[in-house]
Amino acid sequence: MRKAAEYTLRLKKLYTRLKKSGAKSSVAPVDGAMEVLLLGILSNYSTEQKASAAIERIMAEMIDFNDLRVTPVADIVALMGVDFPHCRTAAEEISCVLLSVFNRTHDLDLSFLASFTKKPAASFLDSLDGLSPHAHAFFRNRFLKTHVIPLDANMYAYLLKNNCLSEGTGVADAQNFVSQVFKNRDAQNFYALLKRSAAAHAPRSTTGKSAGTSGGKTARKPSAGKAPAAGKTKKTAKKKTTRKKAARKKATPAKKRAGKSSKKATTRKAGARRR
Repeated sequence: MRKAAEYTLRLKKLYTRLKKSGAKSSVAPVDGAMEVLLLGILSNYSTEQKASAAIERIMAEMIDFNDLRVTPVADIVALMGVDFPHCRTAAEEISCVLLSVFNRTHDLDLSFLASFTKKPAASFLDSLDGLSPHAHAFFRNRFLKTHVIPLDANMYAYLLKNNCLSEGTGVADAQNFVSQVFKNRDAQNFYALLKRSAAAHAPRSTTGKSAGTSGGKTARKPSAGKAPAAGKTKKTAKKKTTRKKAARKKATPAKKRAGKSSKKATTRKAGARRR
């Protein structure tokens, strides 16, 4: 990243401000590879608490993860709750990623990745269709215990807004850069504090209920203009007709005068010829 030293200093200053805010930082432990994967997907759009609650609602209606894999996206949205931020996008990611895992392993269990070294595990996650950079980093951090700080949609936007990242930096590159700045304990603390603060300052448009809405309200279609009332239309038509008749009456005498003058001129010419 260009001006890495400058942005490193800005990140550290931001961390100092977050610590002074008095906000509590905590990260709840999660057991199970697939549970971590789902939490990584959903917590990209909400807090971990809300994401965990949504997962509980979903799995309460499922036999297992394979049952979730074949569940229609609309049903996942309904189980998740339409008030969950970007529920449709999150449900589509769940469906796409689970299908990709099944196609790769013929199973829905990623616990075998714990025996992999860092690079092969990361490569496998890279091969999964639809897996977001946040879910990718979240799984590596929580399940594989890899040093990486995941940045959800709000956290990423918050860092850009506070000039802690250079313009054009992608989420994956931003995660790698932030992970290089903060090590060990600071990494987990910074993640928790930043996630909380970013969620509190997130604009309503990024936490809408569903795509195509703004703040949970249905978007209105642009109107082509109000149609005139029937009575007004008839009155307008009558006025136009009256104006036309008046114009004709005014034009008629003028035409008659023109006709008389032309007749007189013709009579005078004829008289001149006779003489």
